[in-house]
Amino acid sequence: MHRDQLVAVPGIDSRVEEHQDFVALLRKLWRQRWLIMAFVVLAAVAAAVIATSLPRHYVANARVMVGIPQPRYYPTDSNGAVQDIAGGGADQAQSETYVLQSRQLAKEVVDKLHLATNPDFNTELAPSSGPLDWLVSRLPAAVSATLSNTASTGAADRTENRMVDQLLDDTITVSPLGRSNVIDIEADTTNPDLSALIANAIAGSYIDQKKSSESHASSRLESYFKDRIDGLRQAVQQSDQAVETYRRENGLYRVVAGGNGNADMTAQTLGMLNAQVTAGAAGGGDASTGSGSGSAGADTLSAALESPLIQSLKEQQTQAARHLAELRSTYGPEYPRVRDAEAELEAIDGKISAEIGRAAQGARRRARAAEAHYAALQRRFEKTKSQMGVVNQKTIHLMALERDAAINGKLLEDTLSRAKQVMGQQDIRQPDADLISQAAAPLWPTYPPRMLILLLGMVVGALGGSMAALLREGADLSFRNAEQIEAATGLPVMSLIPNLGATKSPTSAVLRDPLSLYGESLRRLYIMLAMSEAARSPKTVLFCSAVPGEAKSVTVVSMCRLLANAGKRVLLIDCDWRSPSVHKLLQRPNTDGLEAILADTDADPRDVIGRDPHSGLDFITAGRWSPHRSHLLNAQRMGEILSALSEYYDLIVLDSPPILVGAEVLPLASVVDKVVFLVRWGHTPRSAVMDAIRQLVEARADFAGLAFSRVDARRYRQYTYTPQHFSHGSAVFRRIGPA
Repeated sequence: MHRDQLVAVPGIDSRVEEHQDFVALLRKLWRQRWLIMAFVVLAAVAAAVIATSLPRHYVANARVMVGIPQPRYYPTDSNGAVQDIAGGGADQAQSETYVLQSRQLAKEVVDKLHLATNPDFNTELAPSSGPLDWLVSRLPAAVSATLSNTASTGAADRTENRMVDQLLDDTITVSPLGRSNVIDIEADTTNPDLSALIANAIAGSYIDQKKSSESHASSRLESYFKDRIDGLRQAVQQSDQAVETYRRENGLYRVVAGGNGNADMTAQTLGMLNAQVTAGAAGGGDASTGSGSGSAGADTLSAALESPLIQSLKEQQTQAARHLAELRSTYGPEYPRVRDAEAELEAIDGKISAEIGRAAQGARRRARAAEAHYAALQRRFEKTKSQMGVVNQKTIHLMALERDAAINGKLLEDTLSRAKQVMGQQDIRQPDADLISQAAAPLWPTYPPRMLILLLGMVVGALGGSMAALLREGADLSFRNAEQIEAATGLPVMSLIPNLGATKSPTSAVLRDPLSLYGESLRRLYIMLAMSEAARSPKTVLFCSAVPGEAKSVTVVSMCRLLANAGKRVLLIDCDWRSPSVHKLLQRPNTDGLEAILADTDADPRDVIGRDPHSGLDFITAGRWSPHRSHLLNAQRMGEILSALSEYYDLIVLDSPPILVGAEVLPLASVVDKVVFLVRWGHTPRSAVMDAIRQLVEARADFAGLAFSRVDARRYRQYTYTPQHFSHGSAVFRRIGPA
């Protein structure tokens, strides 16, 4: 089935076209693979040279943890437990990165490691051969010394600042690791040992700075507490002295009262006097009477009767009365012993009465003394009450002084307690940062990444080669496969004629090996030509091309020789009077030929026909043409000649000049049965082909089809897509194409 008869399936054509476009792109790149590989090799070599010439850089990493919890030795609960102060988290780590990148810290590292004198760090110390140095070396000594002195002015400061800038901007990189408290310090230099030294020096200087800062802070804190304690002690002494001075000046003394602390003496005296006056008022009523009557006298008499002496006398009285009663019961009243007992009893009664009298007299004296004491107490109480108002006013000021003294004492006590907790902590306190990973000298350079540069170079080379390949393919304005020329012209490709190369003669090859691939392509061209007309095979055929150099004459002579050698009666007429080549290919002289029979209308065309002895091919050469005789090559005369000769031959072939060179081919195209247009594969510009075909169409030429000449069979396969596209003569390349 012809491809024009294929039924279009909706949704399939677009996918097929996209697939074919992609395959076409891949084929273009594959056809130019050697160009791409050359670009890749050149880019890889350039990348290798660049990677080798770049200075090696070594990166060393040190890691520091910040925000380490610190024990503070002061209690925060009832048990006096020690609390840890937690770190500041990721925010503190981010803040500390700026501290690690401070100029002060960088300057300390530069001085510690003597980086200004290290040629691996200070590039100015490396030998220089620049044009300025060469010019300075050619100047006189005095001028060179002046320039050196001028340049050295302030050079130390500039060098130090430049070293600090280089360290901060080009050498170290400080960054926190994620959201942790760990900070990574990265040092990048051309010396692995120097990289490790710088990273460790940055970390060490930072930790030393933290220690120094903690020590200074503790020292300042201790100094503050010492000054504060001294000031508070002096304030306490001054406030206590002011209280005592005020008491002494105003008589506001304190005494110890009942073990309950200090009490005001005036208030205590007033209380004692009040108690005494109250007690005197309660027991002073009987004292004014001077007798033992009343409750006070009875109490005094009762107290006197209960004295040990009276009680002893009462016991004696009782015993004497009992003894007297016993004697009276036994003896009479006049009995001497009874009288003695009565006398003894009377004596005891007298002693008791005398003793009671003395007790009553003492009670009266005490009552009078109590009355006098009560009156004195009342007078003293009234006097003290009058003094108490003044004392109260003074006591208010005294209480204010005492409050100040108490506050100062409390402040001193709290400050002493706080100082005991803080003093001496700098001896046991550690900085809140620590070096957890020390930098080691790297074994392999980090930069340049040679494999990556080489890989990138190869990728760039591949991309550049691909672009060059696509540009080269895009710059190719010739036809490379049958699909292209068929789509552009609408004419079928009849055969693909391979290129035999410069070492072989195509016209002789068809005779030596008529079954060769070259011969098969010519035989296919003839078969397709014979089948181009349904009623009968065409007998007159014009072979033409757009421009010279299309191998048209070689193809025509080879095909005619092949057909003549196979027994066909073939006549070849050379119509290219500008550049005749048929006689050269057949190795015959260019004597009387087409020019002769065109110039003489009575001449018999059979008189100028020659014969090739190797194949039996009849031919008519172009003859001796001149530009002023080109008008002879007209359609009417050629039609008469072809009509006369067609009775004797199976096929008459005309080899015409290139269409874009000579216009005489156009009238010839109108008098032949078929026109075969030859296009040199990969050589003829598309515009030339289209222009020539357009002229032939306008001349009403009857096309049999197209033929590719000088086709590179190996490369042709690279421009085809699918096997079924070898429909028009391409099948011969299944044998000559690559496996």
